[in-house]
Amino acid sequence: IEEDDSERVIFTLNPFTDIIPGDYDIPYTLKYKNAENSSAPSFEKTGSFGIRVSAKTELDFSIEIRGNAIVGEEGRVSLEVINKGLGEVKSMSVQIFPTGFELLSKDKIFIGSIDADDTDLASFDVIYKSANPSFSAKVDYKDFDNIEQTKTVNLPFTVYTKEKALELGLIQKDNSSRNTGIIVVLIIAWFVWRSFKKKRKNKLGERK
Repeated sequence: IEEDDSERVIFTLNPFTDIIPGDYDIPYTLKYKNAENSSAPSFEKTGSFGIRVSAKTELDFSIEIRGNAIVGEEGRVSLEVINKGLGEVKSMSVQIFPTGFELLSKDKIFIGSIDADDTDLASFDVIYKSANPSFSAKVDYKDFDNIEQTKTVNLPFTVYTKEKALELGLIQKDNSSRNTGIIVVLIIAWFVWRSFKKKRKNKLGERK
């Protein structure tokens, strides 16, 4: 290499398929001789340079419902975030835009980080207002390279009317009102019978 000149050496690096994404140091050793004195011993310098093994972000989403979703009743709807990629995602938050149900909790939840091949949930307390709701949400996060990303999620889910839930056997008919009415009628009948018996006893006593 001439004085005040430079040369470039190119190496091809292939990461293993099971490598963990991240920053790595690649060590090197540089050996050289002084061109003006080729018989002199070689010089040697060592060092390292950094490379980053990136990972493609791949997210998937699904809806989880706690218990039976019945129109007019309270429930919990959860968005499951699945990190199918090879790298961690960070600073994730989920903001929901309800359609067919009313929120009882806050509309935005911070999840934080999700490791590769892992999942997490964002759960919302709701009151179901319609049998045809839709879960719409905005998911903000930073990918492995710390670049801000946004995904829009639209997932339908099933909510039943009380009549349909009874028909499918998801809930049982509430007979408490009928049972209460029967008990009240029996109590009234007992008081009427007791009063009638007392009056009859008094009349028999007067005759004697």
